[in-house]
Amino acid sequence: MRNFAVCCILLALAVLAPVSGEGGRFDVAWGLGLLMLLAYAAQQIAAGLRLPPLLGWIVAGLVLGQSGLQAVRPTDVDSLHLVLLFTAVWVGFQVGLGLDSPAIRRPGRLAALVVLSTMAVFLVTSVGVSALGKQPWHLALAIGAITCLWGPCIVSFLTEDNEIRFISVIGAGIALVLLTGTELMLHRGGPSFEVAVRTAASPWISLAAGLAVAEILWRLGIFSRRSTAVAGSVGSFLLMAAILGELGLYGLPFGFACGALLSWHEGSGDTLRHLLEPARSMAAMVFFALLGASLDVSAALAPPHHSLYLIVLIQVVVLILMRGVGPAVWYPLSAADSSSFARHTSWLLLPGGAVLFELVYLPRTGALPLLAVFSERLLYQLVVFDLLLFGLVFPAIAAGLVKFFRSRAPDAETPVPDAGA
Repeated sequence: MRNFAVCCILLALAVLAPVSGEGGRFDVAWGLGLLMLLAYAAQQIAAGLRLPPLLGWIVAGLVLGQSGLQAVRPTDVDSLHLVLLFTAVWVGFQVGLGLDSPAIRRPGRLAALVVLSTMAVFLVTSVGVSALGKQPWHLALAIGAITCLWGPCIVSFLTEDNEIRFISVIGAGIALVLLTGTELMLHRGGPSFEVAVRTAASPWISLAAGLAVAEILWRLGIFSRRSTAVAGSVGSFLLMAAILGELGLYGLPFGFACGALLSWHEGSGDTLRHLLEPARSMAAMVFFALLGASLDVSAALAPPHHSLYLIVLIQVVVLILMRGVGPAVWYPLSAADSSSFARHTSWLLLPGGAVLFELVYLPRTGALPLLAVFSERLLYQLVVFDLLLFGLVFPAIAAGLVKFFRSRAPDAETPVPDAGA
């Protein structure tokens, strides 16, 4: 009840707040402060309902952002766009930093399963959209490429199982190849081919830049000492966020490459995981809240395209069968909780919302304008719908399934980690 009262007070303040970026110099700070406070209060309410805090963060952004009260508008304000990139770098960094190399049973079979399931989602979705949705093949391929994206960032806030996160990262790499390859193929020989080349190269350049910056910072010893690790991380990532914004690059791949390389260097990963753990949830809270604030749901879905819901149904069915049921049958993950739980943890590999947001939708840098040129408003509507579906509905389903199967396990008395930790 107390958290609900706090939310009501914050919403009243948001109603009285000026539109971010159109008033005085403190309006951006006002809007960002409101967003953080409401996201934290919504996180507490979600936790009380036994839902992932991720849901509360996104809902807070939807309420205060372009879909709601418009007190926070990251697409229109340069400083908020910088904050969005900075938190994206930080979230990606934490995902890469926590990616230890787990002992995997039959790694060849696992790698083949990840590749096959990703490609199967791409192909079957494309065929289904073309045949059942009566859409042209180029649009069907674009939808298939978007659907096959994996979600290592969201998965990292749903489970601490390192094998699950490791699989999701591998799948994200395969999906990124398919997405960028589709961009190039669709624009080959056309007037926008050069733009497509730059857009397709941007995530790979972001990854390479992250590796280079991490190697430089590691050789300078910034992350090897406790006294400089936190200040070095914040300062370096804030500077790189500004550079990434100017160059049209992406924060999540950059941050992931930084974290993965530092985790690989002996000693650096353990030190940083210990020092930066308190900031992990804060950065994720701001990032996902700004993600929600960036979406204009009413404008995107009014009126919805006549094929939108059929295509979403195709996506959901294909993902459940080929990324949920399929991996659970052919490769039960080696979760320690129970064999029953292990056979269903592949549900956690479904969401791709954060990666989808930055690589496809993120204002000023995303690939959506290139892909949507074939579909008018359909693809834009589909991406917004998918962000809500993968950011809100699927995490709730995944968290509920984890709790259900753990409660039925023989060792059900084992404490369940916080889904948003």
